[in-house]
Amino acid sequence: MRQKGFLVWICAVAAFLAASMPVAAVEPVEVATKNTELASKFGDVSEQREGTLRTLKRQLRRTKSVGVVTKLWIKFRIDGLIDDFKAYHDNAEAIELAQLRRRFDHIIDTVNGLVREDDPALANFLIQAEPDLWALLLNPKRFSDL
Repeated sequence: MRQKGFLVWICAVAAFLAASMPVAAVEPVEVATKNTELASKFGDVSEQREGTLRTLKRQLRRTKSVGVVTKLWIKFRIDGLIDDFKAYHDNAEAIELAQLRRRFDHIIDTVNGLVREDDPALANFLIQAEPDLWALLLNPKRFSDL
């Protein structure tokens, strides 16, 4: 019980610190999206999306541009979004796709803003992976396999 209370406290501190941090304005970036037909010639598109997710998780864990508390805050936000996507795929009426998209975009923009200066390769990868990540979350079959 004490351990759970400690984790709740850590998440609350992380949320407070993240909320009090100034967020840099994100300049619009033109992103070239993958052509699904071309990508399918090189393998299953859904497998590529899952590979993108694995690569992104690995890079986020390894980056030195984000501290441990901020990484916990990001994980907390992503876990909440995934829980809401589970409810969305289970046909929960209270959750709208537009609301999920706004939260998804906010997480992507926040993480991009945090890593852009110190880890530009990760920021670039995140921007390029965004359409694939969104498609993975939207597909009920692939989402259930996560």
